[in-house]
Amino acid sequence: MALPTSSWTWDDMYKAAVALTNAGTNPKVWGWIGWNPSWVTAEWPLLKSNGGMFFNQDLTQCILNNEAGVATLDYMRKTWVDKPQVSPTPAAKNQLQSGTTQLFESGFAAIDAILSPNVISSLKLINNKFEMDIEVFPTGPKGYFIRGGGSEMSIPVGAKMPDMAWEMLRFLIGDEQANKLVADWMDGNPLLRLDYILKYNVPAGPLHDKMSTIMTDFFNQNHGTTVQYSRLGTFGDICASNMDKLAAGQVTAKQCADAIVADANKQLQQTG
Repeated sequence: MALPTSSWTWDDMYKAAVALTNAGTNPKVWGWIGWNPSWVTAEWPLLKSNGGMFFNQDLTQCILNNEAGVATLDYMRKTWVDKPQVSPTPAAKNQLQSGTTQLFESGFAAIDAILSPNVISSLKLINNKFEMDIEVFPTGPKGYFIRGGGSEMSIPVGAKMPDMAWEMLRFLIGDEQANKLVADWMDGNPLLRLDYILKYNVPAGPLHDKMSTIMTDFFNQNHGTTVQYSRLGTFGDICASNMDKLAAGQVTAKQCADAIVADANKQLQQTG
């Protein structure tokens, strides 16, 4: 099978996942690693490329049950429900990845959505058991979008020492040794400066040139999009509980979207 290109679509990815799914092995090899609905950043690139949003612009109303939102959920549904089943349900995925097992790095999932700073740690876990390649997220009707940072540093209103906090932020962003430590911590962490990203987030070896190009284009062409969050801290749980029913084939994409919107908007009204 040919490797994907920067112009591949979500339909292309689904067809590849179907072709790469192998139910005849033990354990099964999944074509696509699947979704984690409680972490809404996972489905954000798909939703955004369909032209959808979780909430309206002022974050006062969930609008996931519009056409773009339903199309997004239906794509997720078919990876879980249609035959062949190309991705594990959320419950199955959690069980399969219990302990130290990682589906992609262990060779049990053929396609994974991986954060850029985690490429190096994935290569270490793979440890030359197989070769991997990387590509940007697939394209949808509205283009392709890369999730641009779910973690951020800020100085809260009322901070007792805001000047010292600002100096700490300046240090963490600008000091090279601090950036190196951040990049290497645990499974890897994203950096903010392109020069340090290319130096510490990009692996040596066969993926170096391609990933360097992807990261440079991300900065220069502004393909990044910050995930839309609301003040509703339970939104991930609302998505997860309703998408579990979607993954089990108990509801349609429209029914799931309507239920998420109803639950989210009810809680938004209660929180004022």
